[in-house]
Amino acid sequence: MNRARWWERSDLTVEGQVEAIRGAEFEFELDEELLRFAGVVVFRGQLRLEDGRSHAQVVYPPGFDLGEHPVVIAPALDVGRHRSPNGLLCLDHSILGESEPMSGAEAIERAERLWWLWENDRAQLSVEEADAPDPWANYIDHTPATSLTMIDAHVEGAERGYLHFGLTSLYPLRGALQKLRVTHPAATTVEIPVEVNAVLRGQFELTAPWLRLAARPPVADLAGAVRWLHSEHRALTDRAIRHAEALRAEHPEMPALIAFVYPDEGPDREETHDAWLFVLVRPNRQIELPRPFILSSNERWLRQPQLKGLATAKAAVVGVGALGSQVADLLARAGVGEIVLIDNDIVTPGNRTRHELDLGELGRPKTLAVADRLRRVNPWMSVSTQEARIGTPFLGGVTLGDVQRLDDEIAALLGGCDVVINATANSTASSYLSAIAAESATPTIHSYVSAGAWGARLLVQRSGRSACWDCLAWWQATPQEERPEGVGVPDVSEEHARAVVMERGCADPTFTGPGFELAAAASAATRSAVGLMLDDDRYYPSPDFDLATLRFRGIDDQRAATDYSSLPVHPGCTTCRG
Repeated sequence: MNRARWWERSDLTVEGQVEAIRGAEFEFELDEELLRFAGVVVFRGQLRLEDGRSHAQVVYPPGFDLGEHPVVIAPALDVGRHRSPNGLLCLDHSILGESEPMSGAEAIERAERLWWLWENDRAQLSVEEADAPDPWANYIDHTPATSLTMIDAHVEGAERGYLHFGLTSLYPLRGALQKLRVTHPAATTVEIPVEVNAVLRGQFELTAPWLRLAARPPVADLAGAVRWLHSEHRALTDRAIRHAEALRAEHPEMPALIAFVYPDEGPDREETHDAWLFVLVRPNRQIELPRPFILSSNERWLRQPQLKGLATAKAAVVGVGALGSQVADLLARAGVGEIVLIDNDIVTPGNRTRHELDLGELGRPKTLAVADRLRRVNPWMSVSTQEARIGTPFLGGVTLGDVQRLDDEIAALLGGCDVVINATANSTASSYLSAIAAESATPTIHSYVSAGAWGARLLVQRSGRSACWDCLAWWQATPQEERPEGVGVPDVSEEHARAVVMERGCADPTFTGPGFELAAAASAATRSAVGLMLDDDRYYPSPDFDLATLRFRGIDDQRAATDYSSLPVHPGCTTCRG
């Protein structure tokens, strides 16, 4: 595709950039050959500081005319934290001109002033630099697709020890920390929670020695890692290799792994925290730098502080199909501390079109498969499951004598929740859940999607205050002229030509419709559930409606819309009025 370059689609010209750089008497020249053959604008030359010179290049981005700034790369210029390992200079300083976009001449001017400040006035440089940390970990050339996940791996005050990983893959190296051992100054062992082990542990096990460093390691690439290990940490490397060799009788490709913890900058500028560097040695002595991922229990609330109250909340999702699985996933991501999943179905091939799960979970009970997914999303939460069909004798492998006992246990379980989300899309189950909600005064959200996924409905049942599932049926059957003022039950948009889809051997038909329509309903249900759990007037207040009717599309109108209604308890409802 022959696309126009920035100098061809705007008033900016390459000649203008050349004139500006020459007019400022900078020692840079346009690389005309690169421009002719590659269509890239680069100026090469030298930055100046009194009698000093440092080779550099100014590289223009393809979006220069749209506000992207040129960058200056000076691989040999030492300006500390203001240069990445590959020589990219940090020019994000509130100094010099205000041209938009920043010209190449201004980029050079900023680079030379950066050099001057580094050598002559670092206090002023500290004032002008961007108020953000510059972690060394960002510059390490990690091996692609590698992952070593460490959850709550705190070693403050410790000097050395061992890490025990469960690996899901050796090529590329992927795994999660299962146990942390400190050997100095005092011997201690930290076990990772069972819930995390259950979903992150792999088929391979590997132990790595770790050592604390007083300063960040001089390692940013593989070549540097090889030199550094050979000259500074030969004994530690040999120890890890001997451990790996002992495992190769069973796993010939088992690598050696060494870990270092060092002080890095962050989370704020001039603050420090423990960071990890891993070095992998393959049986052929090839070196890799696996990428660490450090998780802590409070990391979630840094990104969504307004939801911190959910850490102690408990929610139940009844029916973890296409709608319920998305609701459960969103609740886990929000940080709900405990989730109960109830369903009696298994994952089948047709589920993949709308469900959060995929073909890798075929044949598994939906509750167990979704529970594993939630633990991978939020390893600090508690997930309990029950394979049951609400309100019927079909309770999995339970004997008939235990049917009522188990039903009572489920009712008590739901009654102990802060909110219950009914996503069964089954009238009998919904009526039964309404009764449990009325008995226990547990706020319950009934949500379902209409035929063809053209619309959805969300009913918020608050005992004694708003309608239940059966009330909704009563109000729908009540003529409009007989309803109290303000009570409305809008129709739910449905596809005119309904289709029924049957899985082979499945007792219940399902409906046609795309997953992205269900996503809108799941989001609405989750937001309402969060409001009920937090009841925070500032961020997430309790829903100010009883019934939400969502229209995703219609025959004559394809625009999405939502109607919000009040829906009191119906006088004829025996569920609410006993």
